[in-house]
Amino acid sequence: MNAINTRHIAAAAVAIALSLAALAAHATDAAQPAGKTRAEVIAEMQAARAAGQLNKPDYYPVFERSWNEGRQVRAKDAAK
Repeated sequence: MNAINTRHIAAAAVAIALSLAALAAHATDAAQPAGKTRAEVIAEMQAARAAGQLNKPDYYPVFERSWNEGRQVRAKDAAK
């Protein structure tokens, strides 16, 4: 019985060690800065928009209707 407990504890310790090693490797990858700055990305987006390569606006769409009003309109459209 004691040998089984020892094996379980050893297996758990190995699993914890492997998990910590994987987390440490991931942390070093995340510490490296991204390839471009925010200003560079914005400049590229403006250039693409000026060239007609980007059709979407810079902002999130603002819906004039509430969720329930939109649902009612969709229900009326579906009934037609």
